[in-house]
Parts: sequence; structure tokens; C-alpha cells
Amino acid sequence: MKKVILLIVLIFAQLFLLKSQEKAEINFDFSNIAKDINPNRYTGVFFEFLNNNVNNKLGVCAQEIMDRGMDINPFTKGYTQYWFGYYTCDTNLCKIEYPWQAGYNFNANFHNLMRKNTKDGFAGFSQVIMIDNDSDYEFYCYLKGDIGQGKVFVSLIDTATKEVLYRGELGPINAVWTKYAVDIPKIESTNYVKLTIAIADSGFFEVDETSFKSKTSQYNLRKSFIDMMKYAKPGVLRFPGGAFTDYPDTRLKYSLENVDQRPSPHFSYNGISQRMDFGFTEYLEFCRDMKIEPYIVLNYRNGTPEEAFDFVSYCNDPPDKGLGKIRAQKGNLEPFNVKYWEVGNEIWDDDKGLAKKFLVYYKGMKKIDPTVEIMVPGNHWLLESNIKDLFTTIKDSCDIYSWHPACNGYFDAGTPPEQYIYEVMASWGYGMHWDFMGINKLLFENSGSTHTKNAPTEWWTSYESWPNWLDDGLTENSNLVTSLASIQMVHECVKYWETTSLGCRTLFLGYFRNRMNSLGQRVAYGCGSMYSVSMFSSHHGNDFVPTSVISNCYNMMDIEGYWPKYRDVPYIDAVTTLSEDTIFVSIVNRHRTSKIRTTFNMKGWQNTKEAVVYELSSDSYKDANSADEPLKLFPKSKKVLLPNGSYDLEPHSYTIIAIPRSDFNVSVKYNAKPDFELSLFPNPASNYIIIDTYGKIMDKIEIFNTQGILIRSLKTDELAAGYIELDLSGFAAGVYMIQAELNGQTISDKFTVRK
Repeated sequence: MKKVILLIVLIFAQLFLLKSQEKAEINFDFSNIAKDINPNRYTGVFFEFLNNNVNNKLGVCAQEIMDRGMDINPFTKGYTQYWFGYYTCDTNLCKIEYPWQAGYNFNANFHNLMRKNTKDGFAGFSQVIMIDNDSDYEFYCYLKGDIGQGKVFVSLIDTATKEVLYRGELGPINAVWTKYAVDIPKIESTNYVKLTIAIADSGFFEVDETSFKSKTSQYNLRKSFIDMMKYAKPGVLRFPGGAFTDYPDTRLKYSLENVDQRPSPHFSYNGISQRMDFGFTEYLEFCRDMKIEPYIVLNYRNGTPEEAFDFVSYCNDPPDKGLGKIRAQKGNLEPFNVKYWEVGNEIWDDDKGLAKKFLVYYKGMKKIDPTVEIMVPGNHWLLESNIKDLFTTIKDSCDIYSWHPACNGYFDAGTPPEQYIYEVMASWGYGMHWDFMGINKLLFENSGSTHTKNAPTEWWTSYESWPNWLDDGLTENSNLVTSLASIQMVHECVKYWETTSLGCRTLFLGYFRNRMNSLGQRVAYGCGSMYSVSMFSSHHGNDFVPTSVISNCYNMMDIEGYWPKYRDVPYIDAVTTLSEDTIFVSIVNRHRTSKIRTTFNMKGWQNTKEAVVYELSSDSYKDANSADEPLKLFPKSKKVLLPNGSYDLEPHSYTIIAIPRSDFNVSVKYNAKPDFELSLFPNPASNYIIIDTYGKIMDKIEIFNTQGILIRSLKTDELAAGYIELDLSGFAAGVYMIQAELNGQTISDKFTVRK
């Protein structure tokens, strides 16, 4: 009897669950598809020289030695010293000096010199470094001095047992700076060694520009980082900062030097010495080889417009023109074709001054390469006043407005309920929807043109406040709900593809990590956000399908003193893209606790072939990857035949449904949108105006007055450059309409002439 009652209870419970289960519908508009919108431009990342993430034992740079140029010494106050004297002899018979003239590196500050007045023991310099156990290493340094017939020895000593694990000879040396190198076989017994550079004979030696890195590295980056980037497939890579961009030594001319002749160090973020071992040369070659769109931030505060012009020439000119000749001489014959350029980073203290100077950059860079897209750094935290101050002067002489949003689960005053913190993260895309709308509206109102697009070029998620988030120390920064926030940002960019140029997520804040596991080993791993964004970058089409969602909504908890408090947030967030053979439906289930049975309403869908489901989910939204469990959050895939055209989305999850297009019998129509753009600069104009078609050679360009009367039709030879500087001496003051035509498509804009 008890078994029967239990069975009845279970049946009723199941029926109740079926009746109460959350449901949703996704509808698709295949009558108005946008072709070739390139959604992968929204999966970009931002490489910033943040503390503990670049030149550090847990960074991405391959260099194991800190202060490799030996520029930090006891006279450099307030900064950590990494090199120390090393002695197995009487220290009273030895002396360290820090010459105040350049060593081998003529762009550096100091180098080290050891005088030894005894033939007993060793004397030199040492530093404790970390090594991996699965790779051979290469060591080199530059030496000169006078030690008779003796040599310089490089040794690796176990920090725990004091055992000498490797010893090699460098030399003999003389009075001229010379590079010495040795190959060091893999060491499997320990991860920490003391590196020593020392002499046994009497005399003195000077050392500069030391290097110790794995032979598996490329571009001066660790192989583990390169492998992770290959997996992630970012569409764009913003570089090099951040505040780092505007440092005095972050200049093209220094980065073109051999890595051993670059300025060092950059003192930044708690005294970490960061040189650009991964500099512009390595960055450009990395982007080229990885097929990633490069995006460079220019040094505005310590650079000049002329340097920016040279930079564009170096990257984009052919090998027989301008600085393209220097690039070719350095081994890169073909141009790097850098399309995206930003004039400074977060110049929030002088909007009006920036606006005036920006026009100089814009005009000069466009003259060198009309196809480049130039962006002004904005401040969306002071959105209305910032855009007004900038674009009152700039008008439409700007291709992109760059802004930096952040999703933060940290609260200054106390800690709200856990559900509220979850909803802050899970609702981020809904909040960004209003930011995108507001920015686009303000750009149009203040520039007078739809030419300027927006771009969230530096965004991230964190549970920490300034400055703690710089170290990205909390496990929570890597959890599942932050991955939902991150992919929603990508979704919003895709939804606003017509007005959004690109998007870049910060690499070293809850995206990619190098950390120590419980065995004391270095482990590189991706956070939840890396896997959600890389899911999209690996599984999308280039065509955009307008999509609408019908689902229940929720209101965020109303906690006094806390914001945001969004209302009517749909549980389901979705975008759809189309390739030649697949329909990709990208879906976030924001519901904290419930599955949602989601039905895909597609007329003509036969639903006879298996779909592929890619899913990022976990039992708890707090689950996160770590050095001990680097794949706790990892996308899983399976093939399924979707019953009734529906799929049960896991709670707090991200899912991509890939449906074969061959199982879909419906006509697809593409909207007819011109595939070229038009820019007018300056506007208003007086003596001349530049008509920029971004390198496209128009079939026709005509200019009309406000009465619709044709004033000027440009000749074939004027159109040939794809960039026209039009003399306005014969134009009366007033407003004019310009119309450009290419392959039967037309686009128009207006400009004002002032006399």
C-alpha cells in the first residue's frame, strides 16, 4: 500500500512539474536577414599590461627573469629589487657597482658590475626564477670585463636542496659587449631554481640584458597562452593598454628596436618592472599569424600626431613607400594592414582639448591610409556631457566612439543578498541594451551624422573594487554567472551590429589566468567567460537573423540603497546567425534555478535531422575553474533530434543550438544595405572638404543643393583614389547633399559650407 501511495505522489509531482515548468519561444524573421555582418569582431580581447599578468612568473610573457635589463637597484627607491649578490667566497673581497652609464642596452638606465679580488669561490649575481618541467630553456646575456683567463658561469641551483642542477660556461669575455647563450635541458625535479651568473677567477665583469625562456615560446609569449588564444579565436586584439599606452616609453620607435635595446623598465602597478618584451613588432606578427584583426591604441599623452602618422605608414604602407621601407628591411615585406586605431586611452580629463587635437590625428592618418578607422576614447560614465564636449567639435570626423563598461558584483556598503548579486551579473546584457541605445542616440544628436559607430573596447566582469580587481584574485571572478554576463555583452553588440563597430573583453580579468596549483606548478587555464565567448566565436554564421523572444520575466530584488533594479527582464536572451549550411541560435537562460523548455518557431523546419547542442552549464552558478580544476567549466556538445522543435535549457546556462540548414525549407531574403561607407571631413567646411569612401572607388559621386539641383558631378579621375579633397571655393554658404553610387547601391550624407 505504501508503494502505491508513493507512486501516486511521484506521478502527481511529475505532472505538477510539467505544468509549472518555465517555457519560452524564439521566433525568427528570415525575410530580412543582414548579410556578412562579421559577428566575430565582437569577440575581441584587450591585452593590457596589468600587474601579475604579463612580465611575471604567473604572466603570459615567456621571460622568466624579472628586471631582465638589471635596471632596478638600491638607488631606485620604492621598487622591488630582483637581482642580488651571489657569493661562495669572502664578501669583503667583492664589490657590486651600478654604472651610471648605459650598458649593452643604450636605451636602459643601469646594468650590474661585480669586482672580485680573490680566486677562491664564486661571486656574481642571482635571482630566484620559476621554470616548467616539460621544456628545454635558452639562457643568454651580454657580458664584458677582465677576468684573466677565467670564464663566466651560469648555474641553476635547487632552492630547497641547494643542489647544482646545471652549470654552463660563458666566455672567455673581453672589453667589448658580446652576447653569450647556452641551451639548458629540461629540469624535472623542481619548479623553483636560483639562477646565478658568476666568476671563479679574480677580476671584474659587467652583465646586461639577461634572458631565460622556454624554447617552446613564440613572439616572447608562453606556449600555453598561445594555445589558449588559438582555442578562443578572438576576432580583434586591442593593444597595448590601458594606462600603459600613455607611458613615456610606449612608443613605436622603441618597439622597433631589437628586444635587448628597448627601454626598461616601465614602473607600473605596485612597482612591477614591465618592459615591452611583447612589443608592437611581436604583437603585429602574432595577429598576422593568428589571423586576428589588430587594433592599436596610440600614445596620446606622451606621443605626437606625427608619430601616429609614422605608425600608420609603418604598418600599412607598401614596402617601397614611407616607413613601409623600414618594415620591409626588418623582415616584414607585406603590410600589416592595421584597420583600427584609437587616439589615447581614457582621456577623461580634457574632452575639449582632446576633440581639437583628435581632428589633427584624424586628418593626418586618413591622408596616409583612407581605409583606417580612427576612434576617440570616450567616457560613458559621464555619457551625455562627454559626447557633447567631444562631438561639438569633432562632428562626423570620427569613425568610432570607444567606451569602457564593467559589470561589477562588488558593493561599497555592505553585502546584499546572494540572489541580488546573481541578478546583477545575470541581467547585465539587459542593462547594456539601454546603454547602446543611449550612446547611439547621443552620437547622432551631437555629430549630425550616422557615420560614427560605438565600440565597447574594454569591458570585463569582477567581484572586486579598485584597485583590488587589478590582481584578479577572487575565484568568483571566474565563475559561471560571469560567463553569462560576458556572452550577453557579445549578444548586445550583435543585436546592434549596424551601429557597433567591434567589442573587446579584457584578457586578464576573469578571462585567462596563469595560477599555481596545490603542487606548486604553474597552470594556464580559461575562465568561464573565455569559454562562453569562445563558444560563440567558434559556432556562428556571418549573416544576422532578426530574432524575438517570448518568455517570462523577472524583476530584480528591490534592496534599499542598491542599484540596479531592472524590471521585466526576460529569462531568455538570444541572437541568431546564419552560415551557408547552419542556423546558430545562441541562448542565455538567466533563470537562477529552473530549466526552461524553449521552442524554436521556424516555418519550413522539417526537424528530421539532428542538431548539435553546445552547452556551458554547471550544478551551481558559483562553480569556477581553478589551477587545480582548470576544466570544471567547459563546453560540452551532443547531437540531438529536438522533440517538438524544443529544447530544455539548463538553469543559469549558455547554449548554442546548431540546426542544419538543409533541414529548413523556406526562402531566405537579405536586406539590401550598401556595403560601403562615406565620411566627410571637416564638416562644416570652408575652403575644402575631404570625401572619404574608405578605399572604395565609386562609380559616381554627385553633390546637390537643398533644392535638389545638381551642383557638381565628380569626374572619373577624381574618383580613382577612393579619397577626394574637394575645393569649395566655388560653393556658396549653405547645406549640400552628397550622393555616392557603387554597383547599383547608393549612400548619401550632407555637409555645410561656411564662408
